[in-house]
Parts: sequence; structure tokens; C-alpha cells
Amino acid sequence: MAGEARYVAAVLRGQARPNPVSWFCWALAPVVAFAAQLSHGLRPTEWMTLVIAIGPIAVVVAAAVKGGVRSRVSALDLACGAVSLAGLAAWLVTSRPAVAILFSIVADLVAAVPTFRNAYRRPMDECAPTYLMSTVAMAITLLTVHRWTFGQVVLPAYILAVNAALYAVIRVRTPLSPLSTVEAAIV
Repeated sequence: MAGEARYVAAVLRGQARPNPVSWFCWALAPVVAFAAQLSHGLRPTEWMTLVIAIGPIAVVVAAAVKGGVRSRVSALDLACGAVSLAGLAAWLVTSRPAVAILFSIVADLVAAVPTFRNAYRRPMDECAPTYLMSTVAMAITLLTVHRWTFGQVVLPAYILAVNAALYAVIRVRTPLSPLSTVEAAIV
């Protein structure tokens, strides 16, 4: 949540311009995964999945209020959004929680493509500390797992990997920018 709060603040200051397709789908995917994870019981990893939805919702709302959503949505954005939504819809036709979680991950990964493209092309439109903080949060979440099962660890592990990759793309594309206070504290 702290990472998304920082992103929301950056959007409101005009320092970040979120991809609307990615952030909208990122709000939906964890809700689907949370519903699937409930069949495994309610543990810290499941609560984290639900909390993950709140941040993207806040980013979308802040961008809509500020007008910080990128004005042009590309064909790639729309295609990724459609595939992502299809992945989420596929969850509805399966009664197997593990399959639903996998559909959720595929949907989330496809939704991330426009943000990866944006991070590569316009890294200054992204808020690197948000992705670093999410990476750390998922690492901590994984440390809370007592019995490693697919249902408990696959989503936090995936989110850790995607956020670490986004952070790396942004930092590599902006090598001359100094680390923020948050980044310096974590690194």
C-alpha cells in the first residue's frame, strides 16, 4: 500500500502518468485471485492479495481526478486489456482454484505489457520506488508462509518478479537519476 500511496502522490503532483489499461486490470486481477485463494483458507498471503487491489484502484481514481491518465490508449493497450479481461473471465468457467490463480497471473502479466513499454520508452512517467516497495512487500509476504503450497506462494512470487523487473527497467533507463530516499533506505 505504501508503494501505491507514493504512486498516487506522484500522479497528483503530475510526476507519474499511469497506463489506464494496466492499472485497471491490476485492480481486477487480485480480486479474482483473492476469490480463488479463499478455497485454501484465509491466511496472511490471501489478505495481501486483497490489499493488492486497493492500490491500483487508488491510482486509477487519482489519475482520473488529476487527469494524469495517458490521453492516448494504443491498439497494444487495448489488445492487452482484452486478453487480460479474457483471462479473468476464464476464471469464471473453472472450478479449480489453481487454474483460476494461473488465469489471474496470465491476465496480470498481459496487463503489465503496456506499463513495461511505458517504463522502457518514458521511464520518467513511472514511479520507480513504487515497484521496489512492492517487491520488498512480496518478499516479506513470502517470509510469512509456513507451509509452501502453490496456492499460497505463486501469486506473491509472481508479483515480486514483475515488480522487480519493472523497477529494473525504470532504473536502467534512467541511470543518472539519484535514488530516492525510499530506494536508498531499501538498497
